[in-house]
Amino acid sequence: MSLLEELKNRSQNQCEFCTSTENLAIYEVPPTGTGGVDGSLLACSTCISQIENPETTDPNHWRCLNESMWSEHRGSENNGVANAQSVKK
Repeated sequence: MSLLEELKNRSQNQCEFCTSTENLAIYEVPPTGTGGVDGSLLACSTCISQIENPETTDPNHWRCLNESMWSEHRGSENNGVANAQSVKK
């Protein structure tokens, strides 16, 4: 099974941050960027764009972190905490 298929199965074909089903792509979780299922997430283009360009962050979009930051998958939990901290600033 490909990485994309594994991530789609794990996430039920939804963004692992906001649950969007539109424009999904593989996002490698920094800082390690080890890839693979444990080092990657399935994320929508909106979430990826806001992670990579914090100046474009829409705090209302990240209200979804109330759910995803408690994910059993390490990548979404770590990114959720980092994004929650950047939204507070």
